[in-house]
Amino acid sequence: MPGSGIVVSDQLIRENTVLIKKVLRGTLKGFQYVHDPRNKQEIVNLITKEFSLEPDVAETNYKFILSILSTDGMISRRAIENGIELTRQRIKTREPNSELVKKMYDFSLLEDVLRGK
Repeated sequence: MPGSGIVVSDQLIRENTVLIKKVLRGTLKGFQYVHDPRNKQEIVNLITKEFSLEPDVAETNYKFILSILSTDGMISRRAIENGIELTRQRIKTREPNSELVKKMYDFSLLEDVLRGK
């Protein structure tokens, strides 16, 4: 499963796409900031301080964060499949995976933001 994501209602998507796109842009800037090697020490120091960790443990956590945090906000096909499997474990449904994907994941606004819209 993805480590983070933005979850919104269909109603909010219909009524306030501008707000959602602003949140997505800000989130992407944060992801890119974390991935920029120039910011590594600042982020490791923050992890050390905020979580009361030793610097070497904080650096290990930083490396883990980099391994799971995308730079473009997209998640892998495998993560989507895991989400579908977890959903099937919680609710009994005969819907095909393709229909569940449509209900659970909508990357259209993120794709707009990535295209500069």
